[in-house]
Amino acid sequence: MKRYFILLLMLALSGSTVAQTDSIQKKEKKVKGMYLDATAGVSFPAGSAYTSTDKTDESAGYAGTGYFIQVNFDYPGKNPVGLGLQYTYQRNPILASAEDIVMEGSDPNPIGSGNWSNHYLLLGPVLVRQLHKLLINARILIGAIVSFSPVFRYYDPMSQQTVKNMAYGFGYGLSAGVGYSVSKKVALQVNIGYLGGSPKLSKEYQWQDWDTTTNKNVTHLNEISIKKVVSTINIGAGAVFKF
Repeated sequence: MKRYFILLLMLALSGSTVAQTDSIQKKEKKVKGMYLDATAGVSFPAGSAYTSTDKTDESAGYAGTGYFIQVNFDYPGKNPVGLGLQYTYQRNPILASAEDIVMEGSDPNPIGSGNWSNHYLLLGPVLVRQLHKLLINARILIGAIVSFSPVFRYYDPMSQQTVKNMAYGFGYGLSAGVGYSVSKKVALQVNIGYLGGSPKLSKEYQWQDWDTTTNKNVTHLNEISIKKVVSTINIGAGAVFKF
């Protein structure tokens, strides 16, 4: 009889241990608080520089209204405030009114048609709060921007060709979103944000021409420096997936 009692007691203890382990694992999974956010929408150029069509303005961007696609990974953890990582692809067309402009000090050809294609990779603090069915988030992020645009073209006298190039620099962003939970793991969200950056192209090159006075090739050293200011307000909608 004692043997049966000891055996039953051991089974009960082992079952309790398994139940406690499962409970701990469930709790750990619950408090991880990871969120994957996918958003797309309209990108409105802001600020006098990004929208400027003044060819004498070195910061003029000639940018029009475009679109953006954005992915956020937020990890608030046990607390409402945590760490957020953001990637944004933003595309703004060159204004039709600027296509015939010849920029001073770079490419001798008109800007022509084309687009700004900006890539942001940003990191910073994020606030995430779940209030019943509402999911609220806010971010302050800094990082890098990589830009491709006709405004970064320049003329290379050595190859006698127009060279297309990219620019990169400091980027930053602010955003806030409000979502409505349609299930335990999915919420639909609207988002508004501001993105800014200062991409710059710096290029040093040399070229040669024939000096009729000395009857020799003369080597010239030149440097191209093009710096622009990117500034947009982005409004979009998407979904948030909770893990």
